[in-house]
Amino acid sequence: MQSRRRSHDPHSYGCQSSPFRTRTLNAVGPITAPRAIGGSLLLGHVAPLLRRPLDFMDSLRRQGPVVRVLLGRVVVYVVTDAELTHEMLTSQSRCFGKGGRLIEALSRFAGNGLATVPDGEAHRTQRKLMQPMFNRPFIAARGDVMFDVARAAVASWAEGVPRELDEDMQELTLSVFLAALLGSEPPAEVRRRFQRVLPDVMAGTIRQTVLPAYLGRIPTPTQRRQQRGLVELRASISDLVDAHERRRPAGDHGPAGLLDVLLGAGMSRTQLEDEVITFVTTNGQASTTTVLWALHEIGRSPDVHERLRAEVEQAAPGRPLRGSDLPSLVYTRQVVQETMRLYGPAWLLTRTVNEATVLGGFSIPKGATAVFSPYILHRDPNVYPHPGRFDPDRWSPERVGSIPRTAYQPFGSGTRQCIGENFAWSEMIIILAEVAKHWTLTADPGVVPRMVPRVTIHPDRVVMTPHAPSAAVGDQ
Repeated sequence: MQSRRRSHDPHSYGCQSSPFRTRTLNAVGPITAPRAIGGSLLLGHVAPLLRRPLDFMDSLRRQGPVVRVLLGRVVVYVVTDAELTHEMLTSQSRCFGKGGRLIEALSRFAGNGLATVPDGEAHRTQRKLMQPMFNRPFIAARGDVMFDVARAAVASWAEGVPRELDEDMQELTLSVFLAALLGSEPPAEVRRRFQRVLPDVMAGTIRQTVLPAYLGRIPTPTQRRQQRGLVELRASISDLVDAHERRRPAGDHGPAGLLDVLLGAGMSRTQLEDEVITFVTTNGQASTTTVLWALHEIGRSPDVHERLRAEVEQAAPGRPLRGSDLPSLVYTRQVVQETMRLYGPAWLLTRTVNEATVLGGFSIPKGATAVFSPYILHRDPNVYPHPGRFDPDRWSPERVGSIPRTAYQPFGSGTRQCIGENFAWSEMIIILAEVAKHWTLTADPGVVPRMVPRVTIHPDRVVMTPHAPSAAVGDQ
């Protein structure tokens, strides 16, 4: 692919010099980003963002690399270009700090957890404390446990009985996460409460992001459900921490898992709960959504399923899968990559503009909210031919070189790149491998999943029926 040329402006704007795009320069210097088409005088672009958010966001790519969108009278700057998004998150990260409307909404339940705490010493301290739990060696050492939990759940399904997979995958991703990183299984009632409240919490969060502040305060049914969910979510996290503390042997404060590290760090109970909420919600929603969409796509792509099964059999012939098999599951990883390109983990993310700056030739004022969207980047037809098609072979060694590094950012970039990326890859690959090993899934022809943009792009309903494979494999 031909690279796009940049011209470098010799002057400094705001907090840092910014390379300009040739096509956006004029004789005067920085210019104002174009306003998005449509919108009303009173609400701006709130209505299309609530009614058809994904179509609206996708339309912005055709309107410019940076586009102004109005949320009531508030102007936000949507960055639709992959290179500029990467620049915003890396070389201009001092200008574009962690914050903005989505982070403010997430902070309502995650407090000052790692994903929402502002840039600075607190973030560096928290990330340094938790980073060892998310490094590849630690996760590799938990691989057998993760496979065991996934295998037990998947093997319990009944052949020929349709399953609502949303609840299954919510419980499974949560169990794998807690068993591997927190070192313990949550009480069953705590798991059920998580599953019950998270959809309302996440739906309310995205509405808080899009709506003008005065509308976000109106006690609509959605807002009331979110408020009740926030209270129950915080209570569930408290119960989880209490249960873990009761199970720890007296005087044993060794770092068996992430929760042990947090308990031994001397942080306040509120901060401890903020961190656990952050990981439970971000991991749970992102991984659940990706796995659900992957199973849906596999179910309607028999050739993909057969390749998955063949890879699993080759990796672990006649035996259960183990953590050491993960590097061999190359095609399974491609399936996860392609699913994340199409559906997640997040479709809208925000940053706060700390100082007036220039991005791609466009002036962006201090205090504004900047928005970027992996959904926009990952469906760019100039990078991904037939962008709506599910094609895991995009990521094959023969083809992946045509995709620019900046065009695929499911976990972000820069210093605020998701700390749980390595874990999420392993978790999702493990779950798909165990499902492919045990079952062939067929979709209910009367149920076509609809994309529901919460914080992630969640399928509204995935109903599939497990059938035993035609040939027994491994430990069935």
